[in-house]
Amino acid sequence: MDKAAETPSPKRLVSSTQLGSLRSSLGNDGRSVLLAVHDYPDPDALASALAFQVLAGSWGVSAIIAHGGGMGRPENKALVKALSIELTRFEDIPNLTEYRGAMFLDTQPGAKNQSLPPSVRTLAVVDHHRLGADSVRFNSDPVTGQPFYADIRLDVGSSSTLALGYLEAAEIVPDARLATALFLGVKTDTANLMRDARMPDILAYTRLLPLADLPLAAEIISPPLGREHFRFLDDALRHAVIYGHSLVADCGAITSPDMISLVSDEFIKARDVRYALAHGAHGGRLYLSLRAKPPQEDATRVLLKTIRGAGRGGGHNLSAGGFMNPGRDLPGCAAVMLERFLAVTGAKTAVPTPLLGLPTVQ
Repeated sequence: MDKAAETPSPKRLVSSTQLGSLRSSLGNDGRSVLLAVHDYPDPDALASALAFQVLAGSWGVSAIIAHGGGMGRPENKALVKALSIELTRFEDIPNLTEYRGAMFLDTQPGAKNQSLPPSVRTLAVVDHHRLGADSVRFNSDPVTGQPFYADIRLDVGSSSTLALGYLEAAEIVPDARLATALFLGVKTDTANLMRDARMPDILAYTRLLPLADLPLAAEIISPPLGREHFRFLDDALRHAVIYGHSLVADCGAITSPDMISLVSDEFIKARDVRYALAHGAHGGRLYLSLRAKPPQEDATRVLLKTIRGAGRGGGHNLSAGGFMNPGRDLPGCAAVMLERFLAVTGAKTAVPTPLLGLPTVQ
């Protein structure tokens, strides 16, 4: 990485004080640090982790990117492969206590979309998600009581925007590999600046655009797709039902929770649909992915009211995700979820209509 030789931007997203506080939190006692992302990381999480890995390295701190789940969306897999991002699963680390602690990126302690054991000390948190009232919002480790650095901002649309802010505060200009990752992080999390984007995201996008490898970025966001991808979408289409202005798609048993966002991203485009909810079962949980159209801008509120008392979730104005714990009664949980969702969105009395105009598959 090259040090910035030009005049700093008019207004930094991250101050030198914040940068110094983060550096102190990560420490430099010779032990490596875990960069913990959510279990099924998307481009925003991956790019943020890559950026902070570079930042930590500039301070002489070794850091590895780790998570506890898998990856289903083709774009996410393509990003990891094309940019040679090294990921380590928590379960593949022989002794987590050998690490000084963890920095959470694009997630938070207590968010329940990450499975880092609570015995690992929290060093820092950088995130942009709005969580439920019962989610943990603290600045000290629940196990050790030691304080940690926290920067959780709801006024930005992607963690990649924040990550770029930290790099700029350290006067580090991302190379093409990192710039491409960050560019895709901003691009995907804000749907090309059309969803939950704020001015910092627009500025980050424009700064990264000339630095990124755009032909490579195009290959990543449009990777070759196997037949199983289209079978999955076909099945979701056949199980999609419209209730007035709300659409619900049952994706059945899914191989990875991040797959259902493919469905909600696509189905929100349906005419006259204001909310698109996709759900699927995986690992004993019922996962949910919700999208909303303006002027609703309350996806997180709708999702949290839908899963209240039965799981966890979070998100933004136009997008949200989470899960419910069905126990041994998955059909019953799905029925409760549907009833709550339709009540919250005002579609409880609407006549159900199959999206394709055909009888739904049983």
